[in-house]
Amino acid sequence: MLPNRIRSRLAAGVLMLLIAAPACAQDLEWIQPFASADISSFGSGIQPKEGYFFVVDALHWSISKPNVTTIGKPNYVREAYRSDATAEATPFLQANTMDTGSLTSAFASGNRFEFGRVFGHRGWLFSGYFMHHQDQRITASSASILFEDHAISTGVNALDGFVENLDPTDPTGATTITELRPLPILFDDVAAKNLVDTWSVELMCLHRFHQLHRGGVIELFAGARYMQFDDSFGVTALGDEVVDDGTQPQPGEPAVTVTPPAILADSVWDTLAENHIIGPQVGLRYCYQQSRWSLSTEGRFFAGFNSQNIHQRGTLGSRLAPPGAVDQPYLLSPIDIDHSEYINEWSPLAELRVEAKYQLTRAVTFRVGWTGFWMDGIARASNMISYEIAQPNTRPNPVDFESMGILAGQNRQAVFGHGLAIGLEVNR
Repeated sequence: MLPNRIRSRLAAGVLMLLIAAPACAQDLEWIQPFASADISSFGSGIQPKEGYFFVVDALHWSISKPNVTTIGKPNYVREAYRSDATAEATPFLQANTMDTGSLTSAFASGNRFEFGRVFGHRGWLFSGYFMHHQDQRITASSASILFEDHAISTGVNALDGFVENLDPTDPTGATTITELRPLPILFDDVAAKNLVDTWSVELMCLHRFHQLHRGGVIELFAGARYMQFDDSFGVTALGDEVVDDGTQPQPGEPAVTVTPPAILADSVWDTLAENHIIGPQVGLRYCYQQSRWSLSTEGRFFAGFNSQNIHQRGTLGSRLAPPGAVDQPYLLSPIDIDHSEYINEWSPLAELRVEAKYQLTRAVTFRVGWTGFWMDGIARASNMISYEIAQPNTRPNPVDFESMGILAGQNRQAVFGHGLAIGLEVNR
């Protein structure tokens, strides 16, 4: 939703402070913020304003969602076994049951501030925006999240455990046998969170061309920009456990059944993709005023160099305690996750603004408009997770295997953002 009352008061306070700023600089005395609007059409028409200018906007923007991916190893199916004292050991196929398809291009609020100065044909401009979190959640019960497991000992994979089934060689059906088999991966409760934070600052020189014959004004920008786009994806996967506490059931009530927890209960992992983008920027602005109304169109191109920092932290199977009991991994211990990757990418950005304005006084103008931007080469966290357990280690560290990890090759996505901007400008 649009900024709340606190942000509105803050913006109003900032605006009043800026309006009061003429006392700090000699040329600001020409602003006269409460003088009547100058809408004269004599001579060459309404002249473009000179001197210091200030702009504050409330933003309501949407950021495009990451590419849809499974929560678990993509396109992976595995055979698993369950204990059942009344049936022979029979494998069943298990697939992932969760993905990120329910994420949307959600809207978030923010603010944009601009400050600059122009006299004659020369000037400068500082601009920055700050968006609040785009926070989205996915929840599920009885969810399968599959990890590809590898051997951690001779003949034993990470997710192998003992299951108890009917002995097929006993014709009486009174005997069970215990065998080492792949176990199912099933969590009782899963909560996933996708979080996006973005902000940007830019400083540019400005050249204002001669006013056009019909009154329009064209300005050319050139300078530098820094933009940060952080995307994180975290999962909390829990397993319930029902234990027989020795209490005798009441007449007519069923006996308490001991149910082991999910084999990887409880697991938490979080992946953060930081995109630090810096580089040169050029822009062009056209503004035309007729009476109190004006229309402004503005475009920018940003040649961004993206330094990506990808971090993954968490724990798998925090309740594991080998050697595992029946229906629990036999040799697997809790796994701490700590991975980082540092990647450089090219991330160009194109931005377009279209604004309609109404002049309230000589210096103060109300404005409403649309802003859209497209950029490429952005790392999104949910698409960079490797769902592996006990993968053979390829790094020069003392452990023989590592679990989970970062898919460094999945670091390029296009992002589109757009939305509404409403605000006030002084002497622009």
